[in-house]
Amino acid sequence: MRETSFWSSPDTVGKAPNPYDLVPYESYPFPRSHIRHLRTIARLFALTPAALDGCRVLELGGASGGNLIPMAIDHPGSSFLGIDLSARQIEMGRQQITDLGLKNIELRTVSIMDVDSSFGEFDYIIAHGVLSWVPPAVQEKTLAICRERLAPRGIAVVSYNTLPGWSVWHSLRQMILHHCRHIGDPLQSAHQARRLLDSLRRAGREETTPYWQMLRDEIDRMLELSDWFLLHDHLEEDNTAFYLHQFIERVRGAGLQYLGEADLTAMNLAALPAGTAGMVAPGDVTADDKGEDLIRRLQFLDLHQNRRFRMSLLCQETETPDHGLSADRLWDFHWSTGLRPQAQIEDFAGAARPLSFLDPLGNSRLRTTDPLSTAVFDTLCRQSLARRPEEVVAETMRRFAINDGPGLRAALAGPALDLVMSNAIHLHGGPETWVATLSERPMASRLARYQARHSGWLTNQRHEPVGVDPAAREVIRLVDGRHSRTALIESVKALAERGRLNLQQEGRPVTDRAAMARLIPALVDQVLGFMARNALLVA
Repeated sequence: MRETSFWSSPDTVGKAPNPYDLVPYESYPFPRSHIRHLRTIARLFALTPAALDGCRVLELGGASGGNLIPMAIDHPGSSFLGIDLSARQIEMGRQQITDLGLKNIELRTVSIMDVDSSFGEFDYIIAHGVLSWVPPAVQEKTLAICRERLAPRGIAVVSYNTLPGWSVWHSLRQMILHHCRHIGDPLQSAHQARRLLDSLRRAGREETTPYWQMLRDEIDRMLELSDWFLLHDHLEEDNTAFYLHQFIERVRGAGLQYLGEADLTAMNLAALPAGTAGMVAPGDVTADDKGEDLIRRLQFLDLHQNRRFRMSLLCQETETPDHGLSADRLWDFHWSTGLRPQAQIEDFAGAARPLSFLDPLGNSRLRTTDPLSTAVFDTLCRQSLARRPEEVVAETMRRFAINDGPGLRAALAGPALDLVMSNAIHLHGGPETWVATLSERPMASRLARYQARHSGWLTNQRHEPVGVDPAAREVIRLVDGRHSRTALIESVKALAERGRLNLQQEGRPVTDRAAMARLIPALVDQVLGFMARNALLVA
């Protein structure tokens, strides 16, 4: 949720129609803004942020709490405060908090401009989707809050649109704003914007220049957006993009320090072309200038990759982050990966053959050519939940009857840092809080069961939004730890017979009881498997 142009005081609420009241911003969880991820990144860069239990968290512009409420459930011993200028969205969030019986979270209808010393200090401050969408005075206040209200060891995350990647979007935005300048109704503006974009796409379909190819790609992306996202992320009055160096100047001017990125790929200097290193002259970098060298290289990375968005972590000037990463530092975390081996291996003889490991899109991210590397990475890929690297080594030794712990550690460590910085390996500060296997009486998280009654998407235990269809939602509501598979099937049958569950086969509704009886066991198994794969089950 963004702060709108009538941001000066809560007294202004109601004097003009808030566009976020008229068209609410869909309030999703953002995995990289979760405090456990912020703490993990801070630890990676050698800081000692506050423990997750007993901490205080502030979210600016948090809409109805879709990002903050799951954190409050995850950490009942901590305190959470979310503020937003949309009274409608705050009320929606408060209703969820009441329904869930949460006592450690509060949502307030408050302007960012009115956050003062009475709010106290916070260990974590989240300003996701705020800075680029507010006037300059609110931008300054947002960074001032991050300095003044952040505890000495606190971590803030601030997201913003970046140049040069935002340039094409900006051009399209200006064209749409001009086209819709006389339309007062937000939804009508969105509809007219879609008509304009579609007209532009059709007008340029025969064009073959690189510019038009880039323009068509951006138009296609915009046409896929929902109305609320198109309105609030692209057509609001304020929408500012920054070069990274400009953002860093603002950060330093506010008395803060750049720590790193929530998305480590935005710091992956290994992705720079080989010749880029010479663009920063060695003589220009002094012992006190390492931070400047990092920012220069990251700016080149943005130019090289045409980056359009960043989620930057900030800390107080008194902190001393260490950006000189090594594989040794990774050993303090749990690891998970979405990589999968291109072929299955069952024994150490099979591990002697070279093997590629693919990401979910089918791209090869790692190729092993020695048996120790193949064995240890194959073992890592078989882990459903995050494990410590030492546990992966131990499991590899057991699985393949290998008595070479040091060799396996070296094989795992070799490419690990590159894989972490390219998001092929994900770091976790501790064990994950979900189960990947089905128990006799499986249980969905309390939040997932609640959301299944109200929404077409659920928040999983990895703090990700997961879309579900209406039939699956009815099943998930029953997965409460008290029903066996057999009991779930009988309960779903009863729902279908009462007309509360719309079963379909080949696009046609199923009303025959015998057909229902055949379909429902498969439906229940399908939903339970989906939940196990998507971090929706808890112990």
